[in-house]
Amino acid sequence: MAIIWRGRLAGATKLHLKKKSAMTKLSRRTKLLDWIATNAQIKEQAKQNFTNTDYAFKLYNQAHPDKQMIPPRSPSSQISISQASSRKRVNSCS
Repeated sequence: MAIIWRGRLAGATKLHLKKKSAMTKLSRRTKLLDWIATNAQIKEQAKQNFTNTDYAFKLYNQAHPDKQMIPPRSPSSQISISQASSRKRVNSCS
């Protein structure tokens, strides 16, 4: 009887460990998907903020033609410019 009991207990423990492992994987996956969704929202909000800033500069320039303000460059163009300049430096050294 003790041998059967141990076998059932071992089986129950294995089942418990499988469930725990599956729950851990699901938790990690859920956290990753939540992070991806949050990151996408943050990027969209930053894009919208930049659009709003451009519009604010446009309105200010229309209201004050004597004081022209130049809006900042978009982040994507700044990245491409910095990447291009770093490529030039790498190519000029070789």
